[in-house]
Amino acid sequence: MKTVTKAADIVGLTVRMIQEYEKYGVAIKPTERNKYGYLMYDDDAIDRLWQIRFYRELGYDKKAIKAVFDDPCYDFSTTLETQVKQLEQKRQEIDNLINIANLMKETGLTPKALHSQAAMMGATFNDTFGVLGAVTRQFANDETKPGDCPITDEEFEHMFEAFESVLDLYKNGLAYDEDPVQTAVQAFHELASPLLSNAVSGLMIASFLIAPGSKGAEEIEAEYKLPGAAEFIQQAVNKYIEDNIDKGPDKVLNDALEEIVSFGKQKYKPWSYEVQSVVDKIYNFYAKLYNQSFISPKELMRQSVQLYADPGYYGFFDKATHGKGAGKYVSAAFRHYCKNFDTPEQT
Repeated sequence: MKTVTKAADIVGLTVRMIQEYEKYGVAIKPTERNKYGYLMYDDDAIDRLWQIRFYRELGYDKKAIKAVFDDPCYDFSTTLETQVKQLEQKRQEIDNLINIANLMKETGLTPKALHSQAAMMGATFNDTFGVLGAVTRQFANDETKPGDCPITDEEFEHMFEAFESVLDLYKNGLAYDEDPVQTAVQAFHELASPLLSNAVSGLMIASFLIAPGSKGAEEIEAEYKLPGAAEFIQQAVNKYIEDNIDKGPDKVLNDALEEIVSFGKQKYKPWSYEVQSVVDKIYNFYAKLYNQSFISPKELMRQSVQLYADPGYYGFFDKATHGKGAGKYVSAAFRHYCKNFDTPEQT
C-alpha cells in the first residue's frame, strides 16, 4: 500500500494529475486510509495509474483513456496503430525543429529573418518550417564527400564584385525592380551558379542566409554602412526569382514534375515506362545542372526520393502545386529509377 505521494513518484504523474483522473472516473480512487488518515493506493490502483501514464505518453487524452477501460470491445490494436502514426509525425516535427535550430545556430538565421523571407514568398509558418526542415534533414543525412571548390579565386572575386554592384545601385537610390538592379542580380546569379546551380531555386534557398534580421544581413549592413541594404537585396532577389522561376532550368524541372504527376493522375504505375522516361530526363537534367564535385546526380536522385517522401515537403508540394498524394508518387517514381544505379547499364 502506497500514499498518493509515493504512488505519484512510482508512475511519474503529479498528485494533481492523479486526482483529476480519479474525478474523471479513469483512475481507481482508494478508500482505505492509514493510521494518519492518508488514502492508500493498492497494487490494482497503482497498476491502473501505470497504464494511464502509458496511454498519456502515447498521446491519448482523458476521454480516449476512459474508453480503453470502459469499453470491453475497445479495438486497442487499431487505435494504437493510429497513435504510432501520430507519434512518428511528432518525431518528424521534432527532427525538423532540431535541424532548423542547428541551421540557425550555424548561419545566424533568426525567426525574424525566416518570417521576413517567408512573407516575401507568401508562405505560411507550417509550410516554411516543413520545407526548411525537410531540406535541412537532407543536408544533415548527406554522406557525400564534397570535392574541391567549383570556382577559382578569380571567379569568386568576380562574384563578390557583382554582389557589391547590387549594393552600389541601392546606395545610388535605384529601386529594387529597376532594370540595372535586376541585371546586376542576374550577373551575380550567373557567376554564383557553380555554387548554387543555374536554377533560381538555388538562389532562393541561399537568400535565406541574408534575409533581414539574420546575422548575414547585419554583417552586410555593418560592413558597408548601408542600413536597409538587406531588405533591398531580398526584394531584388525575390523579384528576380519571380520573373525567372518559370524559365530555363526551373521550368525544365517543374514541367517534368508536372508530367510525372499527370501520369499519376492517369493511374500510371510509378515504374511504368512512360513515368520512368520522364524521371530519366530529370536525372540528365541534374547531371547538367549541378557541379558534380559537390554532389553527383545519382546522389541528388537518392536525396529526391527522401525529400518528396518527407511529410514536411510533400505537404507543401501537394498543396501548393499538384494535389494530394503527388509528392509520394514522385518519390516512388524516383525510388524505382534509383534501383537502376546498381546495374551496369546505368551511367
